[in-house]
Amino acid sequence: MHNLRIKYLKPIFYLLILPNVFLFSVAAYLNLGRSPVNIDYLFAALFVYSRVPIIGYVAFAVFLLLDVLALVVQVFQFARLDHLMYLSSFLPEAPVAYQIATACTVLWLIFFMFYAVTLRKNTNLTQALALFNIALGIYTIGVYSAPADNTERIWRIDNAAFVGSPTLHTVKHRTRLFHQYFYADGEAFSKYIPPSATSENASTFGYNDDEKLLLIINESWGVTANPGITEQLLQSVVHLNEHVTEIDSGQINFTGATVAGELRELCQLSPNHFNLKDVTAGFENCLPNKLKQRGYTTSAFHAASGVMYDRIYWYSQAGFQNSNFFENFEWSRRCYSYPGGCDFELINKVVEELANPGKRFAYWLTLNSHAIYDERDLITNQFDCQRFAVDPSTQSCRNLKLQAQFFYVLAQQIAEHKLQGVRVIVVSDHAPVITDKKEKNTYFVDNRINWVSFKVAAY
Repeated sequence: MHNLRIKYLKPIFYLLILPNVFLFSVAAYLNLGRSPVNIDYLFAALFVYSRVPIIGYVAFAVFLLLDVLALVVQVFQFARLDHLMYLSSFLPEAPVAYQIATACTVLWLIFFMFYAVTLRKNTNLTQALALFNIALGIYTIGVYSAPADNTERIWRIDNAAFVGSPTLHTVKHRTRLFHQYFYADGEAFSKYIPPSATSENASTFGYNDDEKLLLIINESWGVTANPGITEQLLQSVVHLNEHVTEIDSGQINFTGATVAGELRELCQLSPNHFNLKDVTAGFENCLPNKLKQRGYTTSAFHAASGVMYDRIYWYSQAGFQNSNFFENFEWSRRCYSYPGGCDFELINKVVEELANPGKRFAYWLTLNSHAIYDERDLITNQFDCQRFAVDPSTQSCRNLKLQAQFFYVLAQQIAEHKLQGVRVIVVSDHAPVITDKKEKNTYFVDNRINWVSFKVAAY
């Protein structure tokens, strides 16, 4: 009887409990959405115990990969294989938690392949089918009892049911919507004109006698539930009374990816999809094109690769004469919140561009305040989370520290007279991605972003 119990419990342990406990623990540690039980593994088990076990082995590997990617994409939104390959190239420098998770995934895959052969000798298809039917029943109940406010998106799985299928989620959301967003060939832009900081400042930014213009899209700068936090973040710049004039600020309602935020500010456009590589029409009224016609030299700066979201292609269509990405510079070090260079190093290149003679428009898309807000990107501590009752261990605290650092570094350049006479707009791309929904609701106003504009005095 004892041996019989072990015989029946082994497949449950190896095929159901072990992989689910491991990946659910990873998800819980990183505050990511995942069902406690992934039914896909039991589907693979049906083939492992059939006459064609190789199908089961391959299926398990695929399901494990999709399970892991369902977690990864909640932090790093990628769309195509070249994007994933770029991100993967930085794995040796990734946070230790990511490296451990990757190593454990590979080891678990090897472990499964080895033990699946042994299990198959001691388990029959009837047992696997029984397990699968039990899980399928629980999954079916979960589908029909899911809350009405369940908010599953392409990159996020909220309010996950007890039993779920990352594979079905991929087919339902990523296959359809990512094809729509990244491979569609239809009309690139909708007729909707989104609100933007550049339109709010249209009367002063680029339409007067200013020869030097700087537009900064600041990654993940969200509206905080405590307004005092935003005031503190801006303190470095605002308190430069003798250097900064014409200060104005505001907020915008916005939901979308970074590239949508870019198109909002640069072109007052709302994209129907993000397959912009071959798009040539629709960019005619973008700000860089307009400024280029008025005699400005237009340059863009970003510390990540230009292949991400086709920026290397559509930036020139938008009117940038010079596009500068990670691959265009030699870097003294790397930054880690998102694979690429460091903003506190790149700002020197931006300042150098604006110091050149003649009319200059510089656009800078920042990078280092991207989720998950790696503390290794901090070189100075300019924000006290505890002072504002923000838990120091949270993603929100790290985001705010990185935001404070950004404004501090910008203020340093101003104080050192390196941006004399430059008119500046700083605006967020989107609200910060905080994987813990409760935490985000505590510290941030969802789908609302900040902007600030000012003129640096000339001496």
